[in-house]
Amino acid sequence: MRIEQENGAFFSHCPRCGVASVLGAVDCLRCGLIFAKYKQREDGAKEDASLPRQGIVGASAAPTDVPTERQRGENGVALGRPTASSSAKQDGQRGENGGLWAQIVMKVEMILQGVGLRPWVGPKTAAYFTVQERALEIAIQTMVPMVALLLAMVGFVVPLLGPARVFFHEMGHAVIGWLTSRRATPFILWTNVSLHPSVVAGICVAFLLGVMIWAGVRERRYFMPVVAGILLCLQGIFTFVLPTRMYEKLFFLGGIGGEFYLSALVIVAFHYELPQRLYWLVLRFFALPVAMYAFLAATFQWRGILYNPRLAPFGTAMHGQEDAGGDLNRLYADFGWSVPYMAKVFLTIALICGGVMLLNYVVSVLRLIWTFEMPDVAEESVSSSKESPYLPKMWGAG
Repeated sequence: MRIEQENGAFFSHCPRCGVASVLGAVDCLRCGLIFAKYKQREDGAKEDASLPRQGIVGASAAPTDVPTERQRGENGVALGRPTASSSAKQDGQRGENGGLWAQIVMKVEMILQGVGLRPWVGPKTAAYFTVQERALEIAIQTMVPMVALLLAMVGFVVPLLGPARVFFHEMGHAVIGWLTSRRATPFILWTNVSLHPSVVAGICVAFLLGVMIWAGVRERRYFMPVVAGILLCLQGIFTFVLPTRMYEKLFFLGGIGGEFYLSALVIVAFHYELPQRLYWLVLRFFALPVAMYAFLAATFQWRGILYNPRLAPFGTAMHGQEDAGGDLNRLYADFGWSVPYMAKVFLTIALICGGVMLLNYVVSVLRLIWTFEMPDVAEESVSSSKESPYLPKMWGAG
């Protein structure tokens, strides 16, 4: 190990991660490496390297021009000691030899090591904190959706999340109105929508979608620009191509449909970054269980309606079941949809949204796990004044 003196005190540097520890420390504060065991393995490796190879014709002894700890490269990094990246490469080779399961185990061990990083005072805090945040993000995206699912189940017993379905229902109506360039204002139990498209409303919706695209591209967070771009294309189609009869059908479908596709959009967005002004990294923890409850409640309700059509919620929330202006009443009277057919349509939407959410969850978690790497010592030797590339500014990075 490399030993240095600073302000009258002696420090030794960890051979794995390069963190400075007080001379005589048993283990590394960062990666937990036990120095005595590392020295035993290093001595054993040197003894094995000094022995000549046997069983190979013409083989010579191991090369002796291995760089020592005195041979250092840039930034004072010892070329002879193993770094985090070199250890990761060796683990990767062992993982390839051991198959896919060995690679998964190796990645999980690296992530747990990153989650276990402990803070300290020094010039490398920013770089290490970045690694810790990346590892914690993997743990968050893996475990929090499961916890949110449990909270959503509790919502069926304790009716605290009931208004969530009303919000997604009315927003579903409003979204259809906005995409057809109509003025739409969602309220608690109803949504006001203009009868005819409006040029001003269409320009305002297109402008807001353009701002969403610009804000996401500006911060290189592309989930919102992709969604806004799709909505912008749908607005053009719904405004100039969609017949009035089809708009009415989509509007009445959009209420209950919004309980599925809008809640699914929030659940999918949990795994992505949005512009910092939205504070999504914090708000997503509150939005996820609410959206998951709305999705599950709507799915279970229409699954029950499929087997018992009498449970269909005809009418409106304000005027009761006798109100002929309800969504299901209009679908039944104006378009001839039977209750079992409505249930099949809504359950099909739920199945599609559920498949998209599950696929997004698996892909997002596997992508984060597979791309996680512990940084090299040279990469970690960054001054604390350098802004962390991962930690959001609103949490005080930089």
